[in-house]
Amino acid sequence: RDYEIISTADFSTKMSSVLALANFEPIEYVDLVNECGGEEPDVVEEELAMNGKMSRETRKSVITAARDCDIEYLAIGTIDINQPQQSGVEGYNVILSINGEVLSLAKRLPKKVAAIGPVQAQAGGPEDNTAVRNALHLAGDATANEIVSRLNAKGVN
Repeated sequence: RDYEIISTADFSTKMSSVLALANFEPIEYVDLVNECGGEEPDVVEEELAMNGKMSRETRKSVITAARDCDIEYLAIGTIDINQPQQSGVEGYNVILSINGEVLSLAKRLPKKVAAIGPVQAQAGGPEDNTAVRNALHLAGDATANEIVSRLNAKGVN
């Protein structure tokens, strides 16, 4: 099976919107790298896409940079998107799955305060890319609400 990295901007925007409405203050990883170093976003994305996790060295670099920028919580995750299939109803249909974790960086060893997923989303659209964008939007909403729920249950925020 061949994999390719695609834009997840719709997912990220929806996640940020839900998190901000819940009084969290999400930042983009690229801003963290610009200010505090850390592994380049392309390297992190490729490792997550190809391996489902970061290498030990990359993970350490990301966590160290986050701590250097006074980041208290770090969310890491993957999105697996199936190939859009033609549908007699909407044109195209796609299914995707999200898995992730939220780490507390308050102590020397990162603590997993929330494990998320798999969160699955299915959506359709007149074109294959529209179906993917619609599914990313739905998954971003579901994932962010799950993160908010888990963190609120632990008294974070």
